[in-house]
Amino acid sequence: MGKTVLLGAWARAQPDQPVAWYTVETGDGPRFWSYVGEALAKHGVAVPDDPDPRRLAAAVAQLERPAVLLVDDLHLAVDESVAEGLDFLVRHADRRLHLVAAARTEPPLGLHRWRLEGGLTEVSAHDLAFSREETAELLACHRVPASARRVDDLHLRTEGWPAGLRFAARSLYAHPDPDRFIAGYGGEHPTVAGYLVDEVLAGQPAEARDVLLRTSIAEPVSGELADALTGREDAARVLAELERTNGFVVPVKSRPGAYRYHRMFGELLRAELRRRSPDQLTDLHRRAAAWHADRHMPPDALRHALAGRDWPRATELLVSHWPELIPYGAESHRLPAPPIPPPPASALRADPALALAYAAAFLDAQDRTSATAFLRLAQRHRDRMPQGQRARYALVAAALRLAEAQLYGDQAAVLPAARQLLDLSATAGVGAAAAARPVAAAAGATGTRNGGPGVTATAPPGRNAGPAVTGAAPAGTAALARNAGGNGQPVPAHAGQNGGPHGAAPGAARNTGPGNGTGPVELSPFGRAGDGAGAGERAFRAADPSTRAVALAAVGVAELETGDLGAAGLALAAGLAEARAAGLTRPASACAGRLAVVHAVRGELREAGETARAYPGGPAADRAHAHLALAMVALHRDELAEAAAHLDRAAPPSPADGGLPAADGGAGAFPALVAATRAGLLEARGDLAAAHRAISAARTDRTLPPLVERWLVIAEADLHTARGDAAGARVLLGPVVRDRAHAPVRSVPAADELRAVRPPGLPADLGAPVAGVGREAGGQRATGEAAGTVALARAHLRAGDAAAAIRVLPPWDDIEAAVPLAVRVDAGLLAAVAARRAGDHRRAARDLETVLGLAGPEGFRRVFTRGGTDARDLLAAHLDAGTAYWPLVADLVAAMPPPAAADPPPSPETGETLTERELTVLRYLQSMLSTVEIAGELSLSVNTVKTHVRNIYRKLSATRRREAVRRGRELRLI
Repeated sequence: MGKTVLLGAWARAQPDQPVAWYTVETGDGPRFWSYVGEALAKHGVAVPDDPDPRRLAAAVAQLERPAVLLVDDLHLAVDESVAEGLDFLVRHADRRLHLVAAARTEPPLGLHRWRLEGGLTEVSAHDLAFSREETAELLACHRVPASARRVDDLHLRTEGWPAGLRFAARSLYAHPDPDRFIAGYGGEHPTVAGYLVDEVLAGQPAEARDVLLRTSIAEPVSGELADALTGREDAARVLAELERTNGFVVPVKSRPGAYRYHRMFGELLRAELRRRSPDQLTDLHRRAAAWHADRHMPPDALRHALAGRDWPRATELLVSHWPELIPYGAESHRLPAPPIPPPPASALRADPALALAYAAAFLDAQDRTSATAFLRLAQRHRDRMPQGQRARYALVAAALRLAEAQLYGDQAAVLPAARQLLDLSATAGVGAAAAARPVAAAAGATGTRNGGPGVTATAPPGRNAGPAVTGAAPAGTAALARNAGGNGQPVPAHAGQNGGPHGAAPGAARNTGPGNGTGPVELSPFGRAGDGAGAGERAFRAADPSTRAVALAAVGVAELETGDLGAAGLALAAGLAEARAAGLTRPASACAGRLAVVHAVRGELREAGETARAYPGGPAADRAHAHLALAMVALHRDELAEAAAHLDRAAPPSPADGGLPAADGGAGAFPALVAATRAGLLEARGDLAAAHRAISAARTDRTLPPLVERWLVIAEADLHTARGDAAGARVLLGPVVRDRAHAPVRSVPAADELRAVRPPGLPADLGAPVAGVGREAGGQRATGEAAGTVALARAHLRAGDAAAAIRVLPPWDDIEAAVPLAVRVDAGLLAAVAARRAGDHRRAARDLETVLGLAGPEGFRRVFTRGGTDARDLLAAHLDAGTAYWPLVADLVAAMPPPAAADPPPSPETGETLTERELTVLRYLQSMLSTVEIAGELSLSVNTVKTHVRNIYRKLSATRRREAVRRGRELRLI
């Protein structure tokens, strides 16, 4: 329905180009070309009697202007000669025919040739899906009251499928309770089910229908799993063919070879399976449970074991693999899994651990209400457990309560819940026994799924195991990296900072570890206030690695959501080491993805890239963090296309892509960092208005954590500076950093100041100060000081005040200072530019050389290319003065073309203009290559290069190579 409606609207919008329309029907094969001829004849084609492709091509070729032939439902033309004939008609009509073919499957028209020639435009089912805004517009056209929640729910349930939305809109018009209708609307709705059965399912071969029905219980499904469920050996081929011929079978991008079903189609398939073969359901789920368990996929195995009423397997999975069943935070954009039927009361009475298994499955499915209900039920039945199993039962229950706190976004409850988990592990002595089986299972696995690259807990020499400790971190976080190494070995801690996206906490103390006589032993985050290195700390050290990994991962995820990157990084680095030591995939994946973000924010680009790629097959939220880290790395390296690709994979998918609307509690660090990175990318592409909108979209009506708010303020201030509004940037930065160069700025800007800094044409609330920024105490306020002062220095430079910029810059060249590398590089370049503006060329050269030494190993480029003419002139002068980083500087200068006119300006002395080849040779003259080497690079003879050089000297009135280069730079030729 969607394609036909779209084609009709398109055809009506072509008044100057008539469209010959033919809709294929079943059985048209023998008369196909007669119908095509009739359609073309209505628009001036002299169609011969008994038309065939050859005669039609000759007739169309006689037209004065091209015609359009639209063939709808081409998939119904099953005769192979039809496709061959259409291909012949288009190719032999002397470019007088445009073919528009609409079908539910890809027609066999030799499309690969048209793709290569650039003569094909393709519109897929994904392109036809309605956006959220289009869904709202459709409801409005049908006079259906459409609240934001109602639109989100309907869009989610239909995934933007036009026909499904149209059916819903017609039903909603006269429905007395629209919300109730939408809540129950799905693939089992009679109108939808009838359409899908008649138009989609009935047209499939028997073998394809069998594969669809049997595999509908699993989301996603791979070829191997399909073989296990169907007893076939070629199910992968069937699924691939279904994906090619059926828009309701969707490939899963993150898992090559795996597929999922459109939500409404999957609901219909499961309903049909229950109706046709109810006796198969239990067996199919038990097969799926065994298949997932054999491949060390406990969450999926548990869900299918419960759905298949295989209670012994479900409780065994829970007891043996509970560390792999704990989710880490809400994945607010994830397609829901098929529902799990509730257990009978008799099964719960017989084995109370079954309530915990159901709670774990519902936590993984992010069903808060059901998970909480089963946790309460488990609490009521805990006395039914045999005495010897109660300690283990309590340990698993505590782990699930920790997951519940994360799912609800209750960050304040995460640390106490983690402490309770460690207490139970240490006092009951059951943690190690419970963890032994998953470790053994992991040892037999291959690839990075269970261990990731490397299992050592300590950092390589010269590399930080995680973000370094700062004065702003909570008491005790410093020792976390020391006390939580894999197998009980310490992870070294290094002096560093706790930062925002570029932030730092100055004055951080160095942590030297326990037992070295240099200072008191600090606690892990699990030491209780007032007990010193007492019960809480002893519980942490006594717990087994699996329990410590789960607790550390949960704390690290929670700290990251508050924006405290220092505390988060310490917990995540230690948690990753513990998880690898215990052979646990899920907590390791959770830690690795988020730790990569911390590394990227700090400017540790190589470490960020390695960590982000460690667990490519983890849960969606972990992969999203990893892609965000890779996007930040690519942006720092000025690889804009790669940054955009990773950012698209980091940003939550739309409902049309199988995602969900944002959850109610989704505000936190991740969306803010995505917004700041996207704004940086848009700024690099010159779209400052879109960059401002990206920052604005990250602000919701909820109060974000103060550190997270600060990131957005700094990013927005940089955008103001980029568009020349230095005064507006300084106003925004007032709450973030105290300007040491000018009088103190008010913490809350006045209304007239806010109006002044708001970019024209943008929403009224954009540019407003963020509640809570600048109101934290002490160390928390110091967190963003370094990044804020760098942004302020950039604003001062834009305003022409180099002296003020120098005064506010942080101590970037002091290796003992708690300034992250990304901030040091940025601040150092600004210091060099400011020094050059102030006339201190020697200091400018010295600072730039230091910055190049910092930036080169990690691959920083964007910090230079965003610097504009000032940075380019500084780098170009540095080439002449001599540098140890000549290749890097030359590459940067070449990547920063001067703001020259379209044609090179003529030499003022001779009035002559350099040719393109002479300009190329002039660029090579900047290098240290000899004439012979330049000739080799350009594939020219040495004599030809010498001729070009003589012409360059003459036109630029130069007598030496260096003089020619200097004159070229003065004229903005290079």
